[in-house]
Amino acid sequence: MPLGKSAKPGHCKCSAFAFAAVMIVVPCAHGSTVYNNGAPDQSDGANITGFVAADDFTLGVGVTLTGGTFWSSANFDPFGDSFSGTIGWAVLADSSGSPGVILFSGADSAPVLTDTGVQIFGTEEWEIDFSLGSVSLGPGTYWLALHESALGTPDDGSTIYWDTTGSQTGSLSQITADVTAASGWSSNTALVNGNGSDLAFLLSSNSGTSTPEPSAAGLVGVGILAIWFSSRRRRLWR
Repeated sequence: MPLGKSAKPGHCKCSAFAFAAVMIVVPCAHGSTVYNNGAPDQSDGANITGFVAADDFTLGVGVTLTGGTFWSSANFDPFGDSFSGTIGWAVLADSSGSPGVILFSGADSAPVLTDTGVQIFGTEEWEIDFSLGSVSLGPGTYWLALHESALGTPDDGSTIYWDTTGSQTGSLSQITADVTAASGWSSNTALVNGNGSDLAFLLSSNSGTSTPEPSAAGLVGVGILAIWFSSRRRRLWR
């Protein structure tokens, strides 16, 4: 059998390997948590129906925030009887350890609720995931403010709470009756037990870009090398 014929199986394997390597690169980076203020500790909660509550967060690098998560409970079960179904939010600048001017604001009328199976003060605690749209921030300290219903909506008499975390990061949480009044913020006395505390929340980012994961990016080089090697073998055995 001619030598050129015997080389073809090896060529086919190399081509298949190159194809597989290139195909592995397709998965892209997904949205992930970029800030974690701490998990809920089931010890307290800030009234976000009659007030707007806020807690600070610090970013080490610039990022585009697309969503957030917090934990909530109500005075009575079922939770849905107290929750209006909308979360109003704002991202504010930091002003010497207090919330400053509003940089971004909005409302999510379709947040995702998940029963955690944990109780706080005898009622169910819920994880609430909400959309921030696209909030682009540079490195620095900011404040996340939350309110049941759209910002500016008055107290409807059926209170829900933003549950606290046992860890303190940065400044303690603050409250206001009017999020548009920069001077209206004060120590968070809207907690069930009246104790200053940090609030449990996460912030996430999903820019929707097709940037490969670092490990997948490394495979690009492997795929290109395999294709080059396959092409070189084809030339040599002709």
